[in-house]
Amino acid sequence: MELQEAVSELRRAFAEASPKLDPIDDPSGRGRRVVAVREGYNLEYLMGPERGRRLHRIHDITSFADWLNRHADPDRTEVLVDVHEVTAHLEPADPEGDMVVCQLSLHPLFQAWEAVFGKVLNQKLFHYQVRVLFDTFDAINNENTELTYGSLLMGSLGSLKVSSTGTLKTELDTTGMIKVLASDQGRSVDKQLPPEFSVTVPIIDGVLDGGLDAASHGELKTYRLGLLLEVEAGESGLAFTVNCPQLAVALRDARRDAAEFLTGLLKDDFLVGLGAARVESVADVNAG
Repeated sequence: MELQEAVSELRRAFAEASPKLDPIDDPSGRGRRVVAVREGYNLEYLMGPERGRRLHRIHDITSFADWLNRHADPDRTEVLVDVHEVTAHLEPADPEGDMVVCQLSLHPLFQAWEAVFGKVLNQKLFHYQVRVLFDTFDAINNENTELTYGSLLMGSLGSLKVSSTGTLKTELDTTGMIKVLASDQGRSVDKQLPPEFSVTVPIIDGVLDGGLDAASHGELKTYRLGLLLEVEAGESGLAFTVNCPQLAVALRDARRDAAEFLTGLLKDDFLVGLGAARVESVADVNAG
């Protein structure tokens, strides 16, 4: 009898110690219901009812515009051009309404240059960079020559070869050019490298110059990038660093041109802006 009473007493004690689920309002005021669990005093959030939401992801601006022209209402659709993508909210008043996204892909030629900005390259890697992207170099601003900066760099880099016992030295000459002096086994060679040069590349893939109906016949919009070259001589050879002070400006211009190009592809009543949309949780005062 005493054993049965002890067991019953234990059961009552454990029952009283068990956490009681009591939904309360979220203390943050965001309108959600929460359950207070006494162990650790954590707030466990309960998922409410859910419904499906359509999200289309399109990979080029022309197809994106074609989709909107066919399926979207120009008077209601909100189109915003962000840094990496364009979003179109078909029902802006409904935070859970359908949305269409178009990724703004960077052109491979621009990506190849951007990947080396600020990085130190040895002579072999820099020579490879110049050779692979040779067609992106602009012509040297000199009436007496038709050479490009790529030709000048290729000619100089190919001649600067020294053995492990050779020496390399860099200095600025009187014209502002980078002068590289190479000495090896009694033989000396000096070559000039430009401290700055320019390349012309597309930035956002699929953005055409002047629109689809322009006289350019669908050529990609390109941008001239002014680049700075630093060359240092060390025990392991020459070290090259390329920087682009105009990078932020070029990316901003490319984003604006993408918005302008998209506007030209859409019907007249569409409104395209620069920006991004996001949904923030707020208290639902009308919730029952």
